[in-house]
Amino acid sequence: MMIADFQLAMDSIVGEGRSLHSVLGDWFRDWKQLQAFSESFKNSEPFPHVIIDGFFSEAFASSLLDNFPLPHKTNELIEWHKYENPLECKFATNDVNPLPQELREAIETLQSTEFVHIAEKISLHFHPPGGKLNVHLDYSKHPKLDKERRLNLIVYLNREWRDSFGGHLYLYSSDTNNTPERAEAKILPVFNRAVLFRTSDISWHGMPNLITCPMDDGRKSIAVYYLSNLRMDAETRLKARFVAKDDISLDPGIAEELCKIRSHRLLDAETISKVIPNWISPMRHYSDLFVNSSSTKDNVNQ
Repeated sequence: MMIADFQLAMDSIVGEGRSLHSVLGDWFRDWKQLQAFSESFKNSEPFPHVIIDGFFSEAFASSLLDNFPLPHKTNELIEWHKYENPLECKFATNDVNPLPQELREAIETLQSTEFVHIAEKISLHFHPPGGKLNVHLDYSKHPKLDKERRLNLIVYLNREWRDSFGGHLYLYSSDTNNTPERAEAKILPVFNRAVLFRTSDISWHGMPNLITCPMDDGRKSIAVYYLSNLRMDAETRLKARFVAKDDISLDPGIAEELCKIRSHRLLDAETISKVIPNWISPMRHYSDLFVNSSSTKDNVNQ
């Protein structure tokens, strides 16, 4: 469905006069490849998704990586939100204006009307060593825009990322109770790889295992969430729904309790101390770099 829309943008101009031909990879100019991606998206298990390697042109992807801001080295104009709780350990920013020009151009491309019809939010994600994201369903209805979340697009910018570092995106099948049953797809977040997948009431996904990359590295990605008008039978999930699936870093009972809470509200320090008093953040060593940083704050969104 969205794959077909890619062809509509082939001759458009975005950003500072840069054409989509110079921003996107060769797949974008290959109609047969576009058709193959469309078929793969529709027929993939456990739910519609497609993997596109070489998503950006090699030169443009390299410039994005070279200019990707690291949270501990970011200028004070870029505000990073810190997720640091037993279910989520990462940094994210959705403030586009202070980003380097190359990243702004990528964002303009991915949210241009020629490329897609509606883009709700684009953000940069950085998962440091110890980073994770428990298995979950995304929110289905935006609480302010009254729109339905339909697609996720994630583009990874991790050169020389090893399988042993972890950080794989897992896509899960569902059982008869609509709970995640088995990881059917395991996607390594290598450089210039994009994953497009449908967001629905069965699109369980996550990164439940801790990242073990070197301390001076991290899992870098650009995440795009696409919305449409609400369908008649649309789900009304206003928060992400988390589950304690494949999380080996927590006691199963504790993980389940935290997931129930997180599915309704943020896990704050007080809640964490009550449920798991001696919890130590697995990304604490990286977080220590922000003791005197004014560009990072605890997240209060979603």
